[in-house]
Amino acid sequence: MAALELMQRPAATVDLPAHDRAFWERHSGIANRTASAEASVGNVVAQVRLEADALTAEEVAQRLQVDASTVRHYRREKKLHACTMGGRLRFPLWQFTNHAALPSIGRVLAVLPEDMHPQSVAGFFTTPQPDLMLEGAAVSPP
Repeated sequence: MAALELMQRPAATVDLPAHDRAFWERHSGIANRTASAEASVGNVVAQVRLEADALTAEEVAQRLQVDASTVRHYRREKKLHACTMGGRLRFPLWQFTNHAALPSIGRVLAVLPEDMHPQSVAGFFTTPQPDLMLEGAAVSPP
């Protein structure tokens, strides 16, 4: 999906009553509309990157040197992460090395919530987690 298409989607916003708007401004962590717009743009960029780097089942099959049906089987068994993008099943690139899936990815995928957003899954796997320490430094799973 192109960035322009994502940015042209109608915003699902409403005007809040003054007391609700004041509460929002005090507690949301978003100080002004510029910060909100920047967050929206950041979200669009993250989505475009995720989609641009995603592979089809056939591309994953070539990378792993298996059949595409095996790749889809790995997804059902939570050995690989996939999501629907543009009506097609796609496998985000972050979960692969040159010719293999990340070691132990299935163990981590097995405990993630089924309905976790694809960007949240990508963020979890690609961002150092403070609860995962290796030699005194936070690392990303797996």
